[in-house]
Amino acid sequence: MFANRDLSLFRLALIVLGFILLGFGVFLATQLSPNAPVIAIGTILSGVFLLVDCCFRRCHSILLCLLLVVITLFLIISGILSLIGATIIGIIFISLGIISLLLSVICFVTSCHCRSHQE
Repeated sequence: MFANRDLSLFRLALIVLGFILLGFGVFLATQLSPNAPVIAIGTILSGVFLLVDCCFRRCHSILLCLLLVVITLFLIISGILSLIGATIIGIIFISLGIISLLLSVICFVTSCHCRSHQE
């Protein structure tokens, strides 16, 4: 069902999302007001964890999928909280959360596929 080319495209999408989260977190750390550093630190850590986990595994595990679900929840909650003060940043967080949600669904499907071929 899924070729190696599809899995490598999925891995590329995860790497791009990781770099976007890392860069957006650094931008927020430099531009955001000092009373909300948790959002910037969380975004940077999400990008780093995503890059480390997707680059060191050959086949996707459930841990990567759960990490994507946690990142999705973090991005959507941060986006809703950011809508109050900074509308553009909130919309960016919510859109990244939707992209992360789509990638987590793909991750669950491919991890089940990888597990059935290993048995």
